[in-house]
Amino acid sequence: MIAVSAIKAALVAILETVPNVDVVNSYGWFPDLAGAAVAIVIPPLRTESLYGFTQSRDANPDFQSHRFFCEVWVQDTGDPAALDALMSGINTDAVSVLLANQAFAVGAATALLAWYDGDRYDFSIGFEVEDGWRRLVNDGPQFLVATMTVPVTLRE
Repeated sequence: MIAVSAIKAALVAILETVPNVDVVNSYGWFPDLAGAAVAIVIPPLRTESLYGFTQSRDANPDFQSHRFFCEVWVQDTGDPAALDALMSGINTDAVSVLLANQAFAVGAATALLAWYDGDRYDFSIGFEVEDGWRRLVNDGPQFLVATMTVPVTLRE
């Protein structure tokens, strides 16, 4: 079985290629925003996982599926039109980059950009604004935070 941390590391490497994204990390609750206008974070404990069997019921599952709830942090510049254009661009660019990497290596295994429930695949990637605006420090810049849901499956 492949560790979730290895899958996240491979996903970070893919997301680092999204245009206009300054920082991508998976090791904390908040992005390292020093000089960054756009960051993607895969925070701990924001992952939904399913392990299952399709053939035999030996000691190890035949597949593992994960939904990673990646937070996209975009700094507010005070220009609503520019913020909207940047968020829309990141949405489009992130999906394009992910779709260009529908199958990717995680160690010696191959991961598929999809959720698998043991019967069928779901290839949906979602974006949603949950909490809206956040600040890391009281008088610091504010960021619009959206959640991008990325499904990943490994079949062994």
